[in-house]
Amino acid sequence: MASSPSISRWSSTAPPVMGVIYAPVLGTTYTGVVGQGATLAEDGKATSAISVRDVPEEGVTVLASRRHGDKETLEAFLKGRPLAGVKNAGSSLKFCLLAAGEADVYPRFGNTMEWDTAAGHAILLAAGGRVTTEDGEPLRYAKSPLLNPYFIAWGKLT
Repeated sequence: MASSPSISRWSSTAPPVMGVIYAPVLGTTYTGVVGQGATLAEDGKATSAISVRDVPEEGVTVLASRRHGDKETLEAFLKGRPLAGVKNAGSSLKFCLLAAGEADVYPRFGNTMEWDTAAGHAILLAAGGRVTTEDGEPLRYAKSPLLNPYFIAWGKLT
């Protein structure tokens, strides 16, 4: 009789490897498989490959939340960076906008759980981005508790 895998075999250092986010109101589906790439499927259109973008000369576009976060911490994070604009979107869609090259950085200085971020994280990784904690370490999963530390999702911006 084969034994089932136990949670102790999970590695808290492993990032998510596959994600799917469907936004029914927008008619869009984002997918990503690390090592294979990321895609965007829009209702009535062919599926297309997506990837993070180079930062435009006019500055970075930041993804922020209307309801979550700390305005002062965000301002301190952005200090000294040329800013082209700020866009608001739902949490999981922020990862997708980065992956599709529509923005450059998503700093999250508020609470999230692993299930809030894992699919978007995988899509962003598959598109060439990354997600780190405030101190630059990779965002980790399968930890206890499942609460994420504050993090920064990055396109090509360093």
